[in-house]
Amino acid sequence: MRCTLYYIWKFTLEEFYFRGFIFLKFYQSGYHVLGYIFSSALFAIYHVAIFATWFNFELILLALAGLFVVGLIFNWLNTKSNNFLNSWILHIVQILPLCRSGFIYFGQCKREELDGAVSFCLRNAKTI
Repeated sequence: MRCTLYYIWKFTLEEFYFRGFIFLKFYQSGYHVLGYIFSSALFAIYHVAIFATWFNFELILLALAGLFVVGLIFNWLNTKSNNFLNSWILHIVQILPLCRSGFIYFGQCKREELDGAVSFCLRNAKTI
């Protein structure tokens, strides 16, 4: 249960900072394009620390481009509700299955803990 709560907390902080603070502040101030680009670029660069030693330079650039696009999509989702909850739920739902396989493989979490977290997010996504 600890690892599930850790990652839900981590995604909460990420989404609050990149979408709830940076993007929405720019967006609400009328700087829509700057908000999209700046927030998405920071989101992508932030993740380099996680996988910088995993890949060669070309794959890192590809991952950065993919994360930038994901940041744009997350930002767009939040314009629909004017808060960061939409991207937060999507972030958790999309990353927990990836973490699940890694945690189970390396023996850091029990399968039932992560399955419960994904089910929780899917149930609550319908209410927002």
